[in-house]
Amino acid sequence: MNSYSRSVLKSYIFLNVKTWSPSDAPAALVMGVGFLAFGLTMILRPGNVRANFDRFADSWKQGSWHPYKMPFWALRLAGVFAVTVAMLFFYITYVAYNH
Repeated sequence: MNSYSRSVLKSYIFLNVKTWSPSDAPAALVMGVGFLAFGLTMILRPGNVRANFDRFADSWKQGSWHPYKMPFWALRLAGVFAVTVAMLFFYITYVAYNH
């Protein structure tokens, strides 16, 4: 990594972390808890998530493609992604409180 890339990376990280304050932490914590709960539900009970998506989709537009038609492995993979996003929100909460 050359010095220009390193300085751009440092300034980008500095700008983002500099803008976080302790007042941002509660919102990030709530978002993290929400993503964690949804992600764990998608991993542990994909059938329930599919049924809820099915009811919601039928109330809007019947017969069209919706995410509930994904196989269980795809719903579980999306759950892993949601848990990863939750961890990012928890990191933002940690940095905001310790800033």
